Amino acid sequence: MSETLSNAQRNNCTRITMRSYSTFHRPINRVGSLTGANALDVASIGIDLALLTNNISILTDAYQRVQLELQVKNDIKADGIRADGSFGEYSRIPVEHCKGPHHWNL
Repeated sequence: MSETLSNAQRNNCTRITMRSYSTFHRPINRVGSLTGANALDVASIGIDLALLTNNISILTDAYQRVQLELQVKNDIKADGIRADGSFGEYSRIPVEHCKGPHHWNL
């Protein structure tokens, strides 16, 4: 695919995908870091970026991030995929988001 893009198109695709993938390397306001489906979405963008730029380091990193998220985690209050296919996210939800009429007991 890279051969069918102009230099400007390739540079823009690289810039946009790198901007998204770099969210793994900086904290997200009030959340901390990417987890769950968000991590999987951004990791897939990293795979696209790696294929576009022929970057094995990014490809390896992106696949490792996918593998970390796709582990079954059944511990109480563990973030991740459950054996029944559901997804739990507890540790990264700020407490101030858990108050109000639907208060969660964390």
